[in-house]
Amino acid sequence: MSKEPIARKTRNKLEVLLLFRRASYPARRVEVLDISETGFLIDSAVDFSIGERVWLQLPGLQSLSAKVVRVDGFKVGCAFDHPLHEAVLRAKLDELAG
Repeated sequence: MSKEPIARKTRNKLEVLLLFRRASYPARRVEVLDISETGFLIDSAVDFSIGERVWLQLPGLQSLSAKVVRVDGFKVGCAFDHPLHEAVLRAKLDELAG
């Protein structure tokens, strides 16, 4: 039984500071470089581990839980536990573009 590869969602360039939290740490602002329905990429000088639990706060939404799936130097890729609906993401991107 073969599995089809999961299609990657379009990444939207963002480059905005948003609240972000790691387990057992207070929330702080990080630069979010891009975001899609399934995840986001941040720029951080802090060390992260693959599988680490994190939360991202988009304005007007509750914190979105995610897991670190990639670490490449200062860039940290995270996958949301529950994908965002396309319309919700679009509305938040429009709001952030202001």
